[in-house]
Amino acid sequence: MKITKFFKLPLLALLFVLHSCQHEDLTSDDNREVNSVKIPNHIVNKLQKLGFVVDEYSYPYEDGYIVEGDIKITENQIDKMLEKQGEVTNRHYVTDDLVSTGSSRVIKVWIDTKFSSAMRNRILEALGRYNALKLRLTFTTTTSLSGADIKIFLSPYVESGSYATAGLPSYGAPYYEIKMNNKYYNTSKPPGNTVSVVTHEIGHCIGFRHMDYKDISYSCGGSPRADDTLGGVNPVAGTGNGNTPNSWMLACTSGSANRPFILTDKIALYNLYGRFRDRGDVFLRYRKGSGGHFYTRNYNEVREGNSFFTSQGIMCRMYPNGGTGRKPVYRYYNTKNGNHFYTINFNELGNGNSRFRYEGVAGYVFSSNSRDRVALYRYYSPSKDFHFYTTDYSEMGSGADGYHLESILGYTYPNK
Repeated sequence: MKITKFFKLPLLALLFVLHSCQHEDLTSDDNREVNSVKIPNHIVNKLQKLGFVVDEYSYPYEDGYIVEGDIKITENQIDKMLEKQGEVTNRHYVTDDLVSTGSSRVIKVWIDTKFSSAMRNRILEALGRYNALKLRLTFTTTTSLSGADIKIFLSPYVESGSYATAGLPSYGAPYYEIKMNNKYYNTSKPPGNTVSVVTHEIGHCIGFRHMDYKDISYSCGGSPRADDTLGGVNPVAGTGNGNTPNSWMLACTSGSANRPFILTDKIALYNLYGRFRDRGDVFLRYRKGSGGHFYTRNYNEVREGNSFFTSQGIMCRMYPNGGTGRKPVYRYYNTKNGNHFYTINFNELGNGNSRFRYEGVAGYVFSSNSRDRVALYRYYSPSKDFHFYTTDYSEMGSGADGYHLESILGYTYPNK
């Protein structure tokens, strides 16, 4: 997390003003510590093609380079990423190399004994944020330095102008170390951003890039700065377009900011490292201002901050494509009341009619149950002319609040 000058943008309340790997309120003399050793031009060109910001906070470091203030990357990783150029439109991004998990993987974390007990507790809280999501990655601590997958050191490298640095995965393994700046983090009263900074750096270690890498002025302020030539970054399905305030992977934050995972962060982690990554993307449920509900796999359809929708979280997982035993869920828009209708029977409405407009396939569910699947129930309220869907039978039972149970739409996987 990199330092830039701490300043405020009074008309842009949604922006964060420090590089997400960045310090608390600093005096102007402490800002923009320019590194005297420069990255070779041919490496700069490669990094810019990959969309990395190369500025005074980018410099040669050990066997590679520090870019965007806190990401360590080697030339070999750069070249591998350049082999996979591609258009990027979604909100969260990951690098080409990710952590291999199989059905699950335990990542052992060593915590420097030089940290204060208060700092150690903040680091444990950061690990707990990931573990609470029940991903296929589980983080645990170890006292063995040689046996650790990730080592979190207290480091005196203030010249980098960073809160902390980490790197990106390679060959299926997480990046091996996080360095925390001892100018800020070995105290009995750690800064308010401590948990978020550690969580952010772990995000890099498992493959996440900055959400606003194309223009870090979104969270850092100042003039736009990034190269629009894309590559080496891959969109995470279902996370929308553009940037979102408060995400744990924004490039900048203040020293007091605490950023727990927001919904789009959870979607990114679930869809990348979720317990059932091979069992579809998350299926979201929103309550409309009209009192009806909307269901989608695409977070961008209902952005945070839209006053017409209230997020009710992740309901279940739904496949984005067909396969053995899977049935498409057809989606229709009710032009009379503005709500949506979902069915696995195309003959119910076909290509639509004067009242319903066909919008395509929302996802795929199973027509039969199995040990680890759950039913997706369909309810209807004649008085409201609304349909309601849930995987939690206790919400409505056989019927409630004017709704009656119509059928089981199909079977899918719970989000756990």
